[in-house]
Amino acid sequence: MAGSSGVASSGEATRSDRVRSLLYHDGQDLRPLSLIDRRLQLTELVARSNVRCLHLVWGFDDGAKLLKVAERRGLEGIVSKRQASAQLSGPSICGWKGTASC
Repeated sequence: MAGSSGVASSGEATRSDRVRSLLYHDGQDLRPLSLIDRRLQLTELVARSNVRCLHLVWGFDDGAKLLKVAERRGLEGIVSKRQASAQLSGPSICGWKGTASC
């Protein structure tokens, strides 16, 4: 989960948390499920929550545009994952593709 803080126009501090995936829920390991299945479960949890600053991030349709934004922000690159893939752990992970900005 990624978070960011800011200041509202009223001067009140604001917070925004973004979630992308769900790996465990109620003690159950969800990593063997596809990213799509995990995100569907996460969608239901976010919808039922009373946390106004919690936002679900589905992904990006335009990878080239995302890479340009990453480059402008001085980031090294972006990482992508096949939506039908399970969440795997370890040093060598199939299904992930790194895109460096050279």
